[in-house]
Amino acid sequence: MKVFLVISDLHLSGQQKENRFSYDKELQHVLKQILFLIDKYKKQNAEIYLIFLGDLFDRSYKTPAKYGVDSSIFYFLKEKVKGMFVVIGNHELNFYINNPFWTCINCIDSSRINSLLTKNTQPLGYVDLFTITDSLEIYDSVFHFNHFSCKDCAPVLGKLNFGFYHKPFYSKELQKDAEMRCVPSAFFDKNATSIDAVLKYDYVFLGHMHWLYGIWRHEHTTIYGLASLGRPHKDEVADNFLERNIPAIIFRNEKFDSIENNFFQIFSKEQSIIPEIDIKQKEVYFMKKTIQQAKQYTSCSDDPIKNIKTFVAVEPRLLDLFEKLLQGVDDDKTIINSILDIERRFYE
Repeated sequence: MKVFLVISDLHLSGQQKENRFSYDKELQHVLKQILFLIDKYKKQNAEIYLIFLGDLFDRSYKTPAKYGVDSSIFYFLKEKVKGMFVVIGNHELNFYINNPFWTCINCIDSSRINSLLTKNTQPLGYVDLFTITDSLEIYDSVFHFNHFSCKDCAPVLGKLNFGFYHKPFYSKELQKDAEMRCVPSAFFDKNATSIDAVLKYDYVFLGHMHWLYGIWRHEHTTIYGLASLGRPHKDEVADNFLERNIPAIIFRNEKFDSIENNFFQIFSKEQSIIPEIDIKQKEVYFMKKTIQQAKQYTSCSDDPIKNIKTFVAVEPRLLDLFEKLLQGVDDDKTIINSILDIERRFYE
């Protein structure tokens, strides 16, 4: 019995985030789930393999100690499994300087990655913790690792084809499904490749898109949107979006058997976000945005009152307060407090 656990973006970070109680603990919770699943399938006498869908580390690291601690996680995992495979993500390629990932790699067995005209892929390690390849044949199946910025692998006739991705995709159906869960539409790139591009495979596992989560059936293809296990941006921490899945691809008797879902919950907003700092950061952001908009504003007439009304018209409450100020309905202190209240509520 062979089991491949598919793990979406971890985004381990070299810096503690100011508005979080502990981003490290959020990730430790995920790592405990991975260890739990390794033990679960080992009890079934299975050989365990891990497939990471890219963006293992968020960005460059500045502190050597943190660099070492987070790297050691994968040395620890390697001792518990038969092998680990990686789909190269945009953070591996775009934030390669002082990225611990490249110290975990000695060579790259991927013609697609090696053909990239870039210096961003520089293995620095003395050992290979991960295998970076384009495809892997397992019994009656072929795994295709579709790395960021690389062309897709072609399916193999007569085989079951599994596609692992770290790329952006788009479809109206997936966006509509996400919006029903109150996912901001800004997280979807309408210029991204159509999801139809993955229908050449039998099973598809999508990383990179932090908000895309669920299991869909398109024609003969089953698509797993696995969202992101690490949530580097605070807006990703939403209480209506806490379920995650680490699916297990299972082979028995030298052939594909099934895909088993392993659902679990990640930390809630109350467990993750420091309210006071979050509110302060929202106020600072709102003020910066307001100043930027003011600098870009062009007067529409010679009447200063009319110009101000035009500027604040995008926020009806501000326009109403300005009218009251002109009419002397409320005192200045009441108006100022009301404006501050609008700022606080703007991003709630």
